[in-house]
Amino acid sequence: MREDRTWNGVPLDSDEEYLFLSWYEEAERLGLVSDITRQPEFKLSDKAVTIEHKVNSRGIKAVEKFLLHPHTYRADFSFTVAVEKNEAGDMVMLLDKFITRRAARLIYSVFKNKPVCFVDVKGGWSNHRSRNSSDVTFPVNQKWVYAKYGIFVNKVVISPGKGSFFKNYWAPDEAFRTVKGNPSKVYRACARFDDVKSLSD
Repeated sequence: MREDRTWNGVPLDSDEEYLFLSWYEEAERLGLVSDITRQPEFKLSDKAVTIEHKVNSRGIKAVEKFLLHPHTYRADFSFTVAVEKNEAGDMVMLLDKFITRRAARLIYSVFKNKPVCFVDVKGGWSNHRSRNSSDVTFPVNQKWVYAKYGIFVNKVVISPGKGSFFKNYWAPDEAFRTVKGNPSKVYRACARFDDVKSLSD
């Protein structure tokens, strides 16, 4: 990862986050998204304790015993999406005009009376053998956030393989350059910003 990959002066966790933000900035130029926030936090559970009663020479004493740590989940980003009413009267995202696979579209949640997308950015591979692998922890956190807050966190896969977010929408110009600035063919099967911006006219 390039050392200069930062956002508002804050170092990013991965190349995938950098590329997603590059995509976001292009979508923002089209008026499709706004008000991005990094690492929105969800408190999912408090610390759990139990009370045990111990008998000593002075009588019975209540003692607090630790059981579980509190659990907090942080998504990678959230941002407001522009919406409009379709012919059926449903509110749909303007982003839907640019998608190639409707089943893979982003899903927004109503948060503070605004249509907001929450996303967790992933690469194309993770270590399934690790219990801390995002393949293991993300689905649990995703369900937990939805059950507790009614907010759906979108899994955004940046890799160029099957299910790639960039294949579903478009790849930002930054994705067509290597770390050294040379032309890259990794995302050659994806549409580019120039290919889709005419759709917004």
